[in-house]
Amino acid sequence: MISSIETDNKCSFLFDYFADNPYEGLIQSKVNLARYTSFKTGGNAQVLCDIYTLKGLKTVVGFCFDNNIPIKILGFGTDVLVSDYGVDAVVIRLTGKDFSEISKIDDTQYKIGSRVSLQKIISITLKNQMSGVEWLCGIPGSLGGLISLNAGAFGYDISQILESVTVMSLDAGIETIPAEKLFFGYRKGFFENGEIIIEAVLKFSKSTYGRINKILTDVRSQRKDKFPHSRSAGCVFKNTQNIHSGELIDRMGFKNIAVGGAKVSAKHANFIVTSEGAESRHIFELIRLIKQKAKMEFNIILEPEIKIWGHENE
Repeated sequence: MISSIETDNKCSFLFDYFADNPYEGLIQSKVNLARYTSFKTGGNAQVLCDIYTLKGLKTVVGFCFDNNIPIKILGFGTDVLVSDYGVDAVVIRLTGKDFSEISKIDDTQYKIGSRVSLQKIISITLKNQMSGVEWLCGIPGSLGGLISLNAGAFGYDISQILESVTVMSLDAGIETIPAEKLFFGYRKGFFENGEIIIEAVLKFSKSTYGRINKILTDVRSQRKDKFPHSRSAGCVFKNTQNIHSGELIDRMGFKNIAVGGAKVSAKHANFIVTSEGAESRHIFELIRLIKQKAKMEFNIILEPEIKIWGHENE
C-alpha cells in the first residue's frame, strides 16, 4: 500500500491544487471503496479524486506520471473486485460535466462522454429511433467501462458501433483514435497501457421505436430469467473456447457454494453474489477454488472477466 507518509509527501500538491480549484475536482484521503462497487466490499483508496473537468484530469494524471504514482479509473464499480487491503494507486472517478455530455453529430452519430450510463444511451437512442445498443440492455456501467472491456451480450458488443475513442495517455496527452485502428477481442479492450477513456463517437443505424422496444423487452425478459439480481459484478470469468464458464462451474458443483458472505449464484454459476457481512477475501477464495478445480479436473485455465484491484493477501 501507499503509506500515509508517502501519500502526504507525494500528493500534497494535489490536495493544495484542488483546495485552490474546487470547481475542477474533489480530493479525499483514505476513502473506503466498498460504497462505490456493486460487490459492496473492499478496502481504502489512500487517495480518491472526483474529477469535474478535463483540466483537472490532466493535472492529476500529469502529476502522477511525473512522480511515478500509479492510477486507477473507477467508473460505476460494477465490474471491479477491490482487495480488502485497498489499492496501491490514486483512484480517479470522472464525475463532472466534461465527461457526461451527449451531443448529436449527424442523423446516426453521437459523441458521448465516458461517464454516461448505458441506460441513458439506450433511452436517447430509443427516443430517436436509433438502433445499435439495445442488445446490451441490462449491462450496468458507464460507456467508458463498457469500452474498456468490450462489453457485450447475445452476440453483440460495444466495439461494433464505435467510430472513434478519445483517450488520455498516462503522460496526460490526448488522442482521438478512429475505429479502423482499434482492435478488440472477446471481453478484451484495446486500451492496455493505462489510457483513460474520455469520450467516444458511436454510430447507430436508423430503425423504428417498435422494433427497438421489442428487442429491449425480449432482452430484459431473458436477463431476468437467466441472471441473479443480488449484489454482484456480473460474470466473474470469461467464457472458454469449448464451454461457457457458467456451465463448467455448474458441472463442477459450485452452485450455491458459499464462503462467508459470498456465494456462487444458484441462478447462474458464473455470478458470485454477496450479502451483508461479505468481504473481498470471501470472493477471492471462491475464485481460487473454482479456478483450481477447473484446472485439476478439466485442464482449463479460467480467466477473470472482472477487474481485480489489489491482492488477496498482503
